[in-house]
Amino acid sequence: MNVLITNSRPLGFGGAEISVMQFAQELKKTGHKVVIASSGAFPGQTTDVFRFAEKWPYFMQYFYLKRFFIRLIKKHSIDVINPQDRATTIAAIHAANECSIPVVINIRDYWFACPKSSCLMPGYHECVHCSPSGLLKCTKWYRYPIDLYKWLNLRKIWALLENAGPKIVASSALRTKLAGCGIIKDVHLLPVARLLKSFETPKGIAQFKKAHRLRKTVVTFIGSFFYTKGILDLFDFMPDILKSHPDVSLLLVGDGPLYNEIKKRIKENGIENQVVFAGRLPFKQTPVCYAVSDIVLIPHKWSEPFGAVMLEAAAAGKPSLTSDKGGAADFKNAFGYTLPAGDVSLWKEKTLFLITHSAERKALGKKAEGNVRKFDVAGFTANMIRFYKFAQEQLQSK
Repeated sequence: MNVLITNSRPLGFGGAEISVMQFAQELKKTGHKVVIASSGAFPGQTTDVFRFAEKWPYFMQYFYLKRFFIRLIKKHSIDVINPQDRATTIAAIHAANECSIPVVINIRDYWFACPKSSCLMPGYHECVHCSPSGLLKCTKWYRYPIDLYKWLNLRKIWALLENAGPKIVASSALRTKLAGCGIIKDVHLLPVARLLKSFETPKGIAQFKKAHRLRKTVVTFIGSFFYTKGILDLFDFMPDILKSHPDVSLLLVGDGPLYNEIKKRIKENGIENQVVFAGRLPFKQTPVCYAVSDIVLIPHKWSEPFGAVMLEAAAAGKPSLTSDKGGAADFKNAFGYTLPAGDVSLWKEKTLFLITHSAERKALGKKAEGNVRKFDVAGFTANMIRFYKFAQEQLQSK
């Protein structure tokens, strides 16, 4: 089978691109031809590069990308097209329809429901259903015409998505949001996957510990320093823990706009010697971060569709504390503790318990490692191949 995967961003942009790369590698290993259409390279994969036209009017984006995809479909004798993101999905559906080939759509965030892809209002309150009047409350006046244009475009594509081929969502939160937009038909739940073996025996553990002067027990946050990731919530309870447990380090892996605010809170609490900034690291270096960790904190404050950090931590045999919002709610306590977002006292209690009870911590990590096995990229790929064949059968029966 010849498969065209479309994704606007290249490898190195974010977690979704890692998923695309690992999936493409596994799909190729199973004997299928894989072509990726993107705005940049996916090293080691056949990649056809297009101009990323995000600021063009939508009708121009769709026209340009549709023609680009049609050329690739003909050039590579493509059997199925598999769009992965907002910027390429609509054009991919149109190209598939024009070339009479099936389309299988992976949906990873709320792009179909919200001009900002987040469903978040000012104050980070969650928006249940976007509307022109609602936009007045959640966008600045000078951005209102642009966001209204985006929303009107989204309304137009709901019927197209409803009648397209299989739609693969990473979590129940995404499926619920699709249903709220009237997109119900042919929606299937298939969580994100990772190449689990890459987290099992990383190299450089001792060197990393020494370079960052990590202490006996390491509590870790891995992710962007954004408010929605909940990183500031850590400083509502971690300073007390660090002060009372001098053998504990807080390892922060990532970067973002809250960096200076985090530095300020660290200084105010006098915990500079116990907080370590590792910076934003290439994905291939993250396994060692999990390896040196004892506990991983994932305190996101919004309904994140699916965060792969809990899978990566589990693959390394480390327990995580995760907010009960978004995709994480589908796997309550499967990889550690699933806790109410923002419940500072409970987060402090559970973190402290795992710090002071190493046997329970290791047992929880072992349980997480067992539960994560079904999230390996090989199983994900096998399921995607079944969806490809299902989509082909659907098209042939019409």
